[in-house]
Amino acid sequence: MNRNQGSILDQKPLIYVWAPFYRFLLRIRAFFIAESQAHLEQITGQLCALEKQLTALESHQRDQWIAFEQLYLCFLSDPDRNTRSQLQQFLEAERAQHLPTDDRNGPDETPGGAPRS
Repeated sequence: MNRNQGSILDQKPLIYVWAPFYRFLLRIRAFFIAESQAHLEQITGQLCALEKQLTALESHQRDQWIAFEQLYLCFLSDPDRNTRSQLQQFLEAERAQHLPTDDRNGPDETPGGAPRS
């Protein structure tokens, strides 16, 4: 028998062993790539939704700050604000002096039962 006429298996044994294993690896790779692609699309969709929510929240917060600034500027530009503050302090002092009496207490006693000063 001539050396060149040996069986094909003798000439390329690694190819015949490697080919089925390689095809199997290709199928597994295709499966994982498909699964990874599906997960990646899902994550990308969630990320887009979060970005939209964040943009909406930032816009809403910006609008709130603008409204707050306008109110604060109106408050600062009001010439009667010091007068109103003094009037409010005066009214609170008046209310503190005229505490209502409880029916169970005498006319000179506070609701806690202590004598009125």
